Amino acid sequence: MSGTAKNVTILVPGGGEMVIPADELKEQQRFVVRPGETIAADGLVVDGTASIDMSAMTGEAKPVRVHPGASVIGGTVACDGRLIIEAAAVGADTQFAGMVRLVEEAQAQKADAQRLADRIAGVFVPVVFVIALLTAAGWVLSGAGADHSFSAALAVLVIACPCALGLATPTAMMVASGRGAQLGIFLKGYRALETIRAVDTVVFDKTGTLTTGHLAVTAVVAAEGWEPGEVLGLGAAVEAASEHAVATAIVMAADDRRPVADFSAVAGRGVTGTVGEHRVAVGRPSWVSRRSSVPLVIERARRAGESRSETVVFVSIDDVVCGAIAVADAVKDSAADAVSALHRRGLRTGCSRATTPPPRER
Repeated sequence: MSGTAKNVTILVPGGGEMVIPADELKEQQRFVVRPGETIAADGLVVDGTASIDMSAMTGEAKPVRVHPGASVIGGTVACDGRLIIEAAAVGADTQFAGMVRLVEEAQAQKADAQRLADRIAGVFVPVVFVIALLTAAGWVLSGAGADHSFSAALAVLVIACPCALGLATPTAMMVASGRGAQLGIFLKGYRALETIRAVDTVVFDKTGTLTTGHLAVTAVVAAEGWEPGEVLGLGAAVEAASEHAVATAIVMAADDRRPVADFSAVAGRGVTGTVGEHRVAVGRPSWVSRRSSVPLVIERARRAGESRSETVVFVSIDDVVCGAIAVADAVKDSAADAVSALHRRGLRTGCSRATTPPPRER
């Protein structure tokens, strides 16, 4: 598992800052989190506004906007903005540490299969030793030498002693829980593994399971007189200077890289900048369109994207709304094959609607 901060910047009396190891952070201490930094402890936002990447804890690809008074979780990452947080739970008391403990407790438990293997080994091992002794005695009584008799007894022990019976099961369980943790699957106990054979229905929490957990551009719609590629390129040029997850998706989708000047970011709204001779703004539809009417084709694109739980941003060029870019958590290439494989095994599948987040504006 990853996601823990090594160092943290705390506020000291007089308004200064000091960097200390994260494990020395105390409750009620206030610390600073800058863009790209991992939050070192569970706490309460005292000052600042930022988008938080919660994927390490929830699997949700879309960042969550936090304001003063909001609770944050250690192990998550600030995408943009500067936060001052008052630590409420540190070290072993954080939610992230609790998830680690769940994995460790699962590895320490004994599964039913392991207990059965221990019971069998408890009877089988003494029996094997008795057989080995009888083998040695038999060879001695038949007139064989001590070396030959010892070799025969040792062969019986090596071949028949059930070492693997007592070691293979706990090793397999430990590897399964550890590997699951690396993949974001947390097992509270081995009973979950043992009951899998009785499962007849699989319900997916879509985000991070059937999807990649990373935002990607799904559609670019341009107004009359503009090309989608041009809208995407200008939007990406401005977004290249932003740390926001939506910005990263837009930049990754664009083929060209244009320089931007006079870049400015408005927290919770969007970004602006000058690309060539054009003044470009990208961000929340209500913010971008405040100085311009929205073409019907762009408004329809926004409604269609939000109906699919996608995040839609508008692009304006020289204060005229000319495009809409839809961003969503992309479906994994392997998702269809995985679901089909479950169906072939006779399992029913479904998606949990309760866990699918409503569309959120930037």
